[in-house]
Amino acid sequence: MINSCFSSSVSEATSKLIAVAEDQHVIAESIIHPKKGPNGMPLEASVVWVGAKEAEKVLLLVSGTHGAEGWAGSAIQIDSLKRGVFNSLPSDTAVMMIHLINPWGCAWGRRENEGNADLFRDLIYYKRELYSEDKAFTDQVAQALTLTAYNDEERQRSDQLTEKLLDDLGEATLINIMRAGQFRYPQAPCYNGGGISWSFRLYKELVERYLSQTKQVFLIDIHTAFGDYGDGILIPYYQPEGPNKTKFDYLKNTYGSDKLYIGGFDPNIPSHPRMPYEIATDFIAGLDMVATGLEFGTYEWTDGINLIKYMNYLFTEGDPLNPERPDLVDQYNKLCYPDQDDWREMVIKRSREVIDQTLEGVEGWNVNN
Repeated sequence: MINSCFSSSVSEATSKLIAVAEDQHVIAESIIHPKKGPNGMPLEASVVWVGAKEAEKVLLLVSGTHGAEGWAGSAIQIDSLKRGVFNSLPSDTAVMMIHLINPWGCAWGRRENEGNADLFRDLIYYKRELYSEDKAFTDQVAQALTLTAYNDEERQRSDQLTEKLLDDLGEATLINIMRAGQFRYPQAPCYNGGGISWSFRLYKELVERYLSQTKQVFLIDIHTAFGDYGDGILIPYYQPEGPNKTKFDYLKNTYGSDKLYIGGFDPNIPSHPRMPYEIATDFIAGLDMVATGLEFGTYEWTDGINLIKYMNYLFTEGDPLNPERPDLVDQYNKLCYPDQDDWREMVIKRSREVIDQTLEGVEGWNVNN
């Protein structure tokens, strides 16, 4: 049953989600992406709604923000529906799922979207006045990380510049600069976009259509590729002290302290002002949200900087259907989605625990009090 919830293509995942939604007699719809997958097949994001349309509280589960990481989140959404955990929701509570919100990235095996942007940051910094400071991502960093060809001369140029940056800055600082992202180099890695994506427009439209009457939203955004193999940790951006202390305490009480990490605790997890999908509060007056990421570890990233450089080159300058380094593409895909039964079992087991804890927490949630 666990393996049957996982998929290897957007069309397979979408079909499974819609089929189980129909079995459960809940609302489901799919939205066609303007781009195609590598096999020429159409791509879709989907939305599922369980419970009363006028519910004041909504548990929102999102998968596929970082496209290639989407298979775990998709399986969790399908498994949750299959096991019927949402069949006895309180009358004031509903569940909304956005399935593979970045279907292009899922299909093509990229964390980024069709515009080379990281959707996570495209959402957070969706308008210019919200842009984060990216001056640390200098011309030197952009030139070092951006390959314009995959030949010996170009790789040597890039490697020499990268080595100099590592000597000057250290690996942790360079990784943190990369992971914080940038707005000035659309063809370089770590491009933040800035509210220009199809997925951003879709999210805004779904929020305005489905959540216009909602008072409170509890969000879980599902990711992979950071942490211990198969482990699922929760990563919010609230601080234990300050204006969001109540929300942080609520998450701590709901999940416990041992699996809760504040964004910024690791160079690979930079701090941000909020979770991306919390921008719903900008679109719906009076909406209150509490949000966390749910991150499942895979394998340890080795030589991650060069892997990121190659994948960026492949999709901005190269031919992803004919990669020069299929071994690197395969490595990247496995880092996002280990094709192993033990990993899948760990993900589903942990996700069931988190979903059950969340449903308990939502029942008693009133962060305004």
